[in-house]
Amino acid sequence: MPLISVTVVYTVVSMSVFSLNEVIIYIKNVMLGESTIGTLTTGYGYSAALAWIYFIVMVLIILVFVGLLNVRRRSRR
Repeated sequence: MPLISVTVVYTVVSMSVFSLNEVIIYIKNVMLGESTIGTLTTGYGYSAALAWIYFIVMVLIILVFVGLLNVRRRSRR
């Protein structure tokens, strides 16, 4: 079971930092000023906030998967 937990964590992390990930592309475009939303949403501050929100969402997804694996492991005992 520990190996499955590590595999889940690595899979979620590798999917979240994949270079063709649409969220990463959007954050990069906003940071470089290529956004079509408007001038108020361009710049490093907005892209940094988006990156932090994306990071928190990824951590929550990892915690949910690891938590489900731990619950499943405890229920088998």
